[in-house]
Amino acid sequence: MENETLVSRIFEKLETLEKGQQDFKAEMNDFRLEMNDSRQEMNEFRQDTKIELNDFRQEMSDFRQETKTELKDSRQEMNDFKRDTKIELNGFRQEMSDFRQKTKTELKDSRQEMNEFRQDTKLELNGFSQKINDFRQETQAGFKKLNEKIDLLTKQTSNAVIENHSNELKFLSSKVQQLEKDIYKLKQS
Repeated sequence: MENETLVSRIFEKLETLEKGQQDFKAEMNDFRLEMNDSRQEMNEFRQDTKIELNDFRQEMSDFRQETKTELKDSRQEMNDFKRDTKIELNGFRQEMSDFRQKTKTELKDSRQEMNEFRQDTKLELNGFSQKINDFRQETQAGFKKLNEKIDLLTKQTSNAVIENHSNELKFLSSKVQQLEKDIYKLKQS
C-alpha cells in the first residue's frame, strides 16, 4: 500500500515536472514572440525615420533649386538691365553724361546688394547644412541608445527567465533525488 502511494506521488511529481517543462516552453515561445514584435517595431521606426529624412532632404533640394533659380533670374535681370542701360547710354552719350554717372553708381550699388544677397544666401545654406548634420548625428545617437537599451533589456529578461527556470529545475531535481532515495530505502527495508 505504501509503495502504491509512493508510486502515485512519484507519478504526480513527474506530471508536475512535465507541466513545468511545458510552461517553460510556452514562456520561451512568448518571449520569442515579444522579441520579434520589438524587432518589428524597431524596423518600422527606422523606416519611418528614413522616410522623414528623405522628405527633409527633398525639401532642402527643392529649396536649393528655388534659390538657384531666383539667383539665376536675378542675374539675368541684372544682365538685361546692363544691356538696356548700355544701349541707352550709347544713344545719349553727349547729352546724358550726368545720367551715365548716376547709372554707374546705381549699378555699383546693385552689384553690392547682389553680393550681400549672395553672402546671406551662402550663410543660410551653410546653416541648413549644419542643421542637417546635427539632425543626422542626433538620429544616429538616438538609434545607438535605443539599440543599447533593447540589448540590455533582452539580456536582463533572458537572464531572469533562465535563472528562474534553473531554480525550478534544481528544486525539482532535488525532489526527484529525494524520492529516489526514499524508494531505495523502501526497497532496502
